[in-house]
This record gives sequence, structure tokens and C-alpha cells, in this order.
Amino acid sequence: MVWFMASKEIEDKNASFTLKQEILRKSFHSSVFLLVIAPFLLDVMLIKFLLFSSLVVAVIIEMYRWKNPSTWINFLTRKEERTGVANYPFTLLTWFVVALPAEFWYPYVVVTLSTIPTLLGDAVAAVIGRSMGRHKLPLARKKTVEGTIAGFISAFLLAVGLLWLEKESNMLLAVFPAVIFFLMDFLEDLPPWFSDNMLSALITALGLKLVFFLK
Repeated sequence: MVWFMASKEIEDKNASFTLKQEILRKSFHSSVFLLVIAPFLLDVMLIKFLLFSSLVVAVIIEMYRWKNPSTWINFLTRKEERTGVANYPFTLLTWFVVALPAEFWYPYVVVTLSTIPTLLGDAVAAVIGRSMGRHKLPLARKKTVEGTIAGFISAFLLAVGLLWLEKESNMLLAVFPAVIFFLMDFLEDLPPWFSDNMLSALITALGLKLVFFLK
């Protein structure tokens, strides 16, 4: 009975945003993988410029969305975003802020460890939580235990893969973004312009610098 009530509550709260919409919305998170490929092809300064340019384009798209409420873009926005500010320009702003000190204050691997595990961990958590979630996460009414565990595991495995690609021997670094993701998943009701995965990226970057790269 308790299980049924928890499942029904989660289902009711998520009814306004379908699983299909969630998958399509989270699929855009995969674009963050460009940050992995980019340093092998481009100079880091050029990467920063492209991130800034993407941010400008996102702001222009957002202005268009405000003037055209019926646009297809709103299919991927949550209810609270349709009458206010959407999340994606601020996500791009976070990527840019995290990338800006790269190669000056910390190595580029911090950028990938800060953005990819937390962002895609959030995507996995959302999809698994909506499709398989049965138990409400304590202190977070809109999230599930199943989704949070799936997000934590995926964030950790992604971080391990990134460290392997970067030929970084200290695999303990993979634990940090996964733990930050786990802790941030307990937060909810944050405004669209400051979501939990944005906060995770900023805290992870700062933490990796202070804890692991301070010399």
C-alpha cells in the first residue's frame, strides 16, 4: 500500500511532462560530449569562443520563444518555463563559466568531469526515474530512489571513462562528480535558471581544483 501511494504520487506529479518529452529533452544533454572531442581537434581558446557563441545563439532563441509562445520549442520546455525563463541558456552559461579558467587555473579534464557526468547522470536519473521509479526519494518529492541510484552509477562510470580518455591515472577523481550529483539530486524546486545539474557542475569544478589539483 505504501509502495502504491508513493508510485501514484510520483506519477501524478510527472503527468504534465510525458516520458517521451523527457527523453527528447534529455537527449540534448548528449551535446555535452562535444566537450570531450573538442580538445583533440581545437585549441582550448577556440572552444571557449564557441561556447560563448552558442550562449549568444541560445539567448536569441529564447527571445524568439518569448515572442512566439506556440513555437515547437515549447514542446521540450516544462510548464514553469513556458511562462518564464528556460533552463538551456543558463546551462550553456555554466559550461562557459566552467571552461573559462581551463588551462589557466585547472587542467581541461576538470571541464569534462564537471559537466558530463553530472549532466548525463541527471538525464539517466530522469528517464529511469520516470520509467522504473517506484520509491520516492526522501526529502525530494519529485525524484525516485531508482533514478538517483542509476544517475549516480552512470555519473561514476562516465567519469571513469573520461579519465581513461584523458590518460589520467588518479581514478579517485571519478568519485567526486558522482558524489556531488548524488547530493544535488536531493535538491528540488530550484528555479529554471539555477538547476541542480548547473550547481553540480560549478561545485564539482571548484572541488576538483581545491581538493585534487591544488599545488
